[in-house]
Amino acid sequence: MTTFVAWVGVDSRGAASLNFATDSRVSWGESGKTHWDMARKTFSSSTSPDIFGYVDDVMFPSMILGQIINAIDNGGLFRANDTCEVRFEKVVRHIKSSYNVYPSQQRESFCIFHGSRQGAGLSSEFEINTIAWDKLTSRWTVARISIPEVSSAITVDGSGKSAVSKWSERWNSSSQGGTSRAVFSSFCNAIFSGEDKFTNGAPQLVSLYRKDSGKTIGFFGGGKRFISGMEVLSYGNITDEKVEWRNMFFERCDISGNLIKGAQKHHVPKGLL
Repeated sequence: MTTFVAWVGVDSRGAASLNFATDSRVSWGESGKTHWDMARKTFSSSTSPDIFGYVDDVMFPSMILGQIINAIDNGGLFRANDTCEVRFEKVVRHIKSSYNVYPSQQRESFCIFHGSRQGAGLSSEFEINTIAWDKLTSRWTVARISIPEVSSAITVDGSGKSAVSKWSERWNSSSQGGTSRAVFSSFCNAIFSGEDKFTNGAPQLVSLYRKDSGKTIGFFGGGKRFISGMEVLSYGNITDEKVEWRNMFFERCDISGNLIKGAQKHHVPKGLL
């Protein structure tokens, strides 16, 4: 199972970002006692303004999205002038084609979220579309989710939905309500609370801004750093210019967890640490 949240960040000029966040736990069995907290659940293209996430079944979505991202980044899926609608149609076609030859006995319900951007700069527009397969009905569902005009969660889904909703109410009733940091911080609170046995591990985050391609955002917490749910044990050539890092309060930090120069320190309301 998976806990997922999508939200839009809005400034005085309109929608400035589209963001997907998930936990990193995959569980086996109804008890959730057997689990692994480093499953990849978010994906971003390095060449196209497209991001992805999913809920419910882990196996098929994680494999097909890895293939789709690889195809996009190698120029094998999208054309430069493809609209958001055309890109989503291509994604749907590849998902369905792959699922048609997926073993029927391994099929479980899932929903894949596709975030995209049309254009760039102040005239850019964000979109979210979903494709879902339901095990009970053996039917596909395709839908588009509307984007609000204020900074807020667009959709919350997965096994930890109620926990996220509860923490969101607390953040939104504080002085920080109606901000991106309230959405992400409440999501982190829900994960770390342990209220949903199928939700845990490091938060993972992908984003789209008004320009450039998709971004995979690193997470710093508990003295550790994570990318796509995996703990980064060696830095390699990672620089703060290559990877954007955030902590649980959505503050911009460096790979060591220190706020970067010029980053805004976010106020944390009492009782929400």
